[in-house]
Amino acid sequence: MATDVPFTLFLSGVLLCGCSTMAVYCLVSSLNVDEGLGTWSLALAYVSSLLVANVTPVIGCYFGVKKLLITAEISWLLFILGNMHSSYYTVLPAGFFLGCGEAFGWTSLPIITTYFGKRRASADPASMKKHVRYYTGFYFGVLQGSGVVGNGITFAALHIDQSLARVDLTYNSTERNIDYSVCGANDCQIGNITSASMEQYTPAFPITRYVLILFYSVLMICCILLHSIFLPNDIHWNLTTPKSNVHSENSKEALEMAVLKSKSRKTESNNSEITEEKNLVTDSIRTENTPPETVSLLTVFTTTFKATIKMSFNPKHMLVALLSIYNGMTIGYVVAELTRAYASCILGVRKVGVCIMLFSSADCIFSLIAGKMAGKLGRNLPYFIAFIIDIGLYVFSMHWEINAGNEWPVYIIFLMFGCSDGIWQTLITAMYGEYFIKQQQVAYNLWNVMLNVGLLI
Repeated sequence: MATDVPFTLFLSGVLLCGCSTMAVYCLVSSLNVDEGLGTWSLALAYVSSLLVANVTPVIGCYFGVKKLLITAEISWLLFILGNMHSSYYTVLPAGFFLGCGEAFGWTSLPIITTYFGKRRASADPASMKKHVRYYTGFYFGVLQGSGVVGNGITFAALHIDQSLARVDLTYNSTERNIDYSVCGANDCQIGNITSASMEQYTPAFPITRYVLILFYSVLMICCILLHSIFLPNDIHWNLTTPKSNVHSENSKEALEMAVLKSKSRKTESNNSEITEEKNLVTDSIRTENTPPETVSLLTVFTTTFKATIKMSFNPKHMLVALLSIYNGMTIGYVVAELTRAYASCILGVRKVGVCIMLFSSADCIFSLIAGKMAGKLGRNLPYFIAFIIDIGLYVFSMHWEINAGNEWPVYIIFLMFGCSDGIWQTLITAMYGEYFIKQQQVAYNLWNVMLNVGLLI
């Protein structure tokens, strides 16, 4: 397949966006551990995401998907900057902007990916599904890979921070005797306990935090500029894909030839009828390439709101929604609880990046495995495997007695949660696309809403 330059530039922006947003997202509950501020920030993020998600289809349909994505990326940028300093006046507003970015971004990104797949298949409509799946695979691969890269940068920066602290005479380099009894399942974020072990959650030097946040902010700004300049402006919410001039001409000629051949087979055809048919073909192509007429914002809101409500109470969705909510709860547990209570408390904040890298890598690999397994064996077996993995991890995490010398199971916990999430998220997303194939835009947004309900819980 030839290189699609616009799609490659789009994926480059996704990589920059994922590197910066996911890296900071995984550090929020650790960097802002005092009084559970980071966890409250994430909770606020998903409250705002649920509220904003109700108007996401309206904004996307009325203003276009490109503007929706740019708005999401600006919101993510404000979220990153809000974590420059740990206080109620910075971290909580950052959570609100994170929620806005989640509502706008995770709905618009799959639509844009589908747009590129359909545009590639415009000359060969029969291969539409193949191209869409091909492009979707690249998108998810880059998205998961960006988490690995971003958290790798975090680990490198915090590792250097700790190395400099050991040789800095002004810094107390005496190793702390870690109280494992307040980590893991026993982590309850009591103020005097967290303050006594704050070095486990924050960099040794405050400047390290500022440098990291500024670096990720620059990456996000580059992403915004890249998408603002190179992303096509004709990406409509209804996923109509204008054909290029070459494709339009080829389609016009092909349709004209089909009309001529059809008419030539009929003995009663005449030149006037052929001319009329050719005019109809030209009008059809011109209509297809014409942007949809502007409608009132109220009309768009009413239409999308009714479609969303109707789909919400669809029996198929009511069953799939439970899976989406559970998947959101698991992701929230990994990002907000495991990173703080297990990775930071037991290993130190510098190892959070390593743990998330393991999680993202396993997630990426098992996304591919789950898709192939479901294609051959159906969805039930992969779902059952993911369920068994999760139950085993929850039981182990609750009853594990942590002490010096057996910290290594933390890495296994993150790795195995990545395996199960790769199965859950891939197959649940596919179910929404398969069950609601004629309303995929509404379905993806509804999936995002249900996922956020789980994350909030």
